[in-house]
Amino acid sequence: MNRFGPTCRIQTTHICHEKTCQNNGACPTLDVNARAALNQFEGACPVGFVGLKCDKETARFYIHFELKLIAKYRYIPLMIVRLIYIYQYIQPDDSYRRLLKNVQLENPLPIFHRNRKLHQFDFAFISLYINANDIYGRYYLIASNNSRSSFQLATNRAMHINTTVIERNRCPYIDHFFNEQILNLVSLERAKFYQEPCHNYSALVCFHDDIFMYICDRFRVT
Repeated sequence: MNRFGPTCRIQTTHICHEKTCQNNGACPTLDVNARAALNQFEGACPVGFVGLKCDKETARFYIHFELKLIAKYRYIPLMIVRLIYIYQYIQPDDSYRRLLKNVQLENPLPIFHRNRKLHQFDFAFISLYINANDIYGRYYLIASNNSRSSFQLATNRAMHINTTVIERNRCPYIDHFFNEQILNLVSLERAKFYQEPCHNYSALVCFHDDIFMYICDRFRVT
């Protein structure tokens, strides 16, 4: 009893009886010599919770879709959520890109992130791939560091963000604005025209080319 392993020689610990996991977390069997001797304990937490006892919420990102998009698509075969960081160094493990398949748009889309503050990202985008011909996807700006009203930044709880994908926040590809002559220019020569979309389209929030995403600021500058 209370042993496991190929030859039943590894003694287990009863630490789970003393430190029960919360939020339906599971208490794994531990090697008493390797873990319990150091008074270490770690639960196997369900999605949305972290911590030694699964007692801390992860950051939560709830993505809704406006009715116009739901009526137009209802179902998306593939979408990618990206968090973009600009002015701070982010460790590779803290970057974020989430790929989702076969998404029904009627229900809010919950996204969980193990970091409770999401590192206070600068921008969040979602790209929708409607069919096999969508090479670049259809990008939408869904949150920015200016959206403080939707962020819960209290130090004692995880960040919760509610946002909605709306058509007017779509980021078109550059062929929506430029003719073939400009599109055929090399990237450095073409970039000098990139102030025009923000200046000419007052409702435009962003656009992209093959490599970069461009944001229109409040001064209508790219």
